[in-house]
Amino acid sequence: MTLIALATVGSVTPDPNTTLSAALAANFGLRRALPFVCAVPVGWGVLLILNTAGLGAVVLSPPCVGACCSRVFSICRGWHGNWPTRTA
Repeated sequence: MTLIALATVGSVTPDPNTTLSAALAANFGLRRALPFVCAVPVGWGVLLILNTAGLGAVVLSPPCVGACCSRVFSICRGWHGNWPTRTA
């Protein structure tokens, strides 16, 4: 039930994919925007299946990968300063 609620809310709130889909359709028409509109849920589905299969854990399992991701995040955080956080 929670997954259905998350999918429902996620599909109607204006995230970058929804905004980009609307902008593409407004500028180029639905026919030219349709490949992107259809590719978004397919991409999310592929990511969900791969992570459920354990690919995320396999990628992050070597110690050097986790440390490298942490360092890159710290460098980006320092470079950009304090990123704005969402408050809702």
